Amino acid sequence: MTTVAARPQNRDPTATRAVTARIEDLDRVDASARFAFGTTAALVSISGPIEARLGVEAPSKATLEIHVRPLGGVPGLTERSIASILRNIFSPSIILNAHPRTLIQVVFQVLGSPPNRAYGVSSRSSFVTDYSMLAALINAGSLAFLRATSLPLTGVIVAVSVGVVQDGLSRDLVVDPEDSELEALSAGGTFAFLTSQSQGDDSQMDTDISTLSEARIVWYSWEGEYIPKEFSKAEKLARHAASGILQTFRETLFGKDVDPNASMITS
Repeated sequence: MTTVAARPQNRDPTATRAVTARIEDLDRVDASARFAFGTTAALVSISGPIEARLGVEAPSKATLEIHVRPLGGVPGLTERSIASILRNIFSPSIILNAHPRTLIQVVFQVLGSPPNRAYGVSSRSSFVTDYSMLAALINAGSLAFLRATSLPLTGVIVAVSVGVVQDGLSRDLVVDPEDSELEALSAGGTFAFLTSQSQGDDSQMDTDISTLSEARIVWYSWEGEYIPKEFSKAEKLARHAASGILQTFRETLFGKDVDPNASMITS
């Protein structure tokens, strides 16, 4: 299924575009980070834990508040929908009861979008959402949370998108479809994986490449025709690509000479 016709820049069907990740130093926030697949880029800032406003304070845990901002204009229904998705994805990875009655405010900023759409793709595509952009937002958020040392985490979330290109009776899987490929997709989606703590060792996180094969899917979305075997293979391709992103996180935080099995977070 992965013998698809030549992709842009002759990219292998199982490969993402060039991945870039960077810790930022934005003013008046506690942590910030940038992540991109090629030109599909996102910036995330985190403030917190801070004093919660009346009406959002929870007595037993911190309140996670997420905002998504488009490249231009004001947030609308699309941004609120994506914010809800991101809240559901990140909530399991944060130990919210470590800071009760506080607020964790996270702002996701889209940094790139073709002129003919927002995050939704053209009407000729089966995708309602640009899933590569969604994966970039998730990964930027993960890197920012890893930088926010005051927020204890249960694990690290990594996301990858996979699309299905149909040519006649042939259906081929491609990892990280880019803008020029979206109209050719007949199905696809995004997988978000959460690494977890090693059993019997609360201080060491399962964040090495091998454990991604066992990482839990905390969220996925699939649009278009659903074929079980195809979906299963798409998940495996996403896991494989996610291992490279996890290593990028580690190198961004600690440098390229870091032990590939070193823990990135403490619980």
